[in-house]
Amino acid sequence: MANTAACNCGSPASNGDGVGGAIFSRNGSLTLVDVTINGNRSSGTGGVTGSGGGVVVYSDSSAIFTLQDTIVANNGANECFFSGSVTATGVGNLIMNNGTGTRPFGACPGVVTNVDPQLQALEPPSVNGGKTPTMAIPLFSSAMGVADPGTSLPYDQRYADRPQADTSPRNGYDIGAYEVCRRYLAGLRPWFCSETNIPPPSTTTLTMQASPANEGTTDPTPGSHTVELNSIVAVQAIPNSGYHFTSWTGNVAQSSNPSTTVTMSQAQTVTANFDVGAPSADLHVTVNDGKSAAVAGAKNIYTIVVSNAGPSYVTGAVVKDTFPSTFTGVTFSATESGGAYGFTVTGSGNINNTVTMPPGSSITYKATGKLSAAATGTVSDSASVTRPSGISDPNLANNSATDTDTITFKADLKVTVSDGKTSAVAGTKNTYTIVATNAGPSKVTGAVIRDTFPSTFTGVTYTATQNGGASGFSASGSGNINNTVTMPPASTITYKATGTISASATGSISDTATVTAPAGVLDPNTANNSATDTDTL
Repeated sequence: MANTAACNCGSPASNGDGVGGAIFSRNGSLTLVDVTINGNRSSGTGGVTGSGGGVVVYSDSSAIFTLQDTIVANNGANECFFSGSVTATGVGNLIMNNGTGTRPFGACPGVVTNVDPQLQALEPPSVNGGKTPTMAIPLFSSAMGVADPGTSLPYDQRYADRPQADTSPRNGYDIGAYEVCRRYLAGLRPWFCSETNIPPPSTTTLTMQASPANEGTTDPTPGSHTVELNSIVAVQAIPNSGYHFTSWTGNVAQSSNPSTTVTMSQAQTVTANFDVGAPSADLHVTVNDGKSAAVAGAKNIYTIVVSNAGPSYVTGAVVKDTFPSTFTGVTFSATESGGAYGFTVTGSGNINNTVTMPPGSSITYKATGKLSAAATGTVSDSASVTRPSGISDPNLANNSATDTDTITFKADLKVTVSDGKTSAVAGTKNTYTIVATNAGPSKVTGAVIRDTFPSTFTGVTYTATQNGGASGFSASGSGNINNTVTMPPASTITYKATGTISASATGSISDTATVTAPAGVLDPNTANNSATDTDTL
């Protein structure tokens, strides 16, 4: 809060994406109040080159981003944006070139002006006052007097009071880390600032150690460091060539992560432990749909579980699942256990994630799709996890897994027959409508449709049409119907059969039609495989 960030450059080496020249926050909540961020740059990759020179907030799962009364200016295109599962709120901000609002450039919130604030050069305390370098804004800057009074801090980076005693129309709190010192005396003019005397913070001692000392070092360097009491200090273990980090000893946030933090509630001693050779992690993947047979045309769900059995922390493992072409419309969701991140929480299509996995962590994907109604034989899904360069894996055999199901067929075939009436006249023409339907889910090849017309219904001719891609039927014919057909799910074949009822017929006349599934196809309801129409004569 009340800080200045200037002249930084984000690069692929610093955060893996080359964005966030001043601030890059990933998978953590971020709050900025009365901050000035100016003149930073991004040398990013991955489709966002030159964007995100100021502030970038990203989260794989969920994060809260709060931006209040802050200047983000002259940092290039999309100089402030968020992406992923981030909840962003803000008020009173000046952002010259905000994120476009189109993925992945979510626009930072609470912008009250985008006019250049005319920030002055970064000057030392001897010029601007205070104890740290700041960037002043001039009298009548676009940032002057337009901050949100409810969230502004009571003093600026120099401990100058906010707001200044200004009775002009431009009175109020200024945006950013610097409050313009002014008075309204027959006009608005520069003046000496009133200041708040803030006692220096209490301090304590952080002692850093490397063990063995010849196998690596730390950042901060080994030794004693004076830090603010109750501050959170980032620490990093750096192995020498030919060695690897194993764990931290001491009160750190993540003992297995070479880059972690220490909460300085009291004096702390932390030790980075190293060992000879490359870091090792047993990465493992499984894939399963919980069955050995799958129905063509039906929904299916694969569960893919990726785990790191350790002992080392892994950054940059690649998880892939390229689903079979017969498994379509795939959507997936993912959850983690043990602190893994970098995965796509929800998505569609194939899975291709570069992830970070502490030892003992896992990522579970649930992928839902539909097996093609025309699929035959077997369906196989394979998932893999690949270790990054520099990590050894003692068991490569479990880095890939395959689930194979035998494809079976299930189709609810149905037939109806009707002449649209309950009585018929002997010696007259009559027309039967026969409709065969495949309600799915599987495509059926070799279904047999039959209608052997009653002997008192003579001179029969018929026509047939289809809907939904059915084939194999006789488009026109005479006499009885006997067709072997192919029917995709939701398809129908409609026959119109016309003939004459014998003049000597008496009692009643009945016509029966049937549809029969071929061998190997399960029909869950055979009761609707035949139908009869009966008329009184």
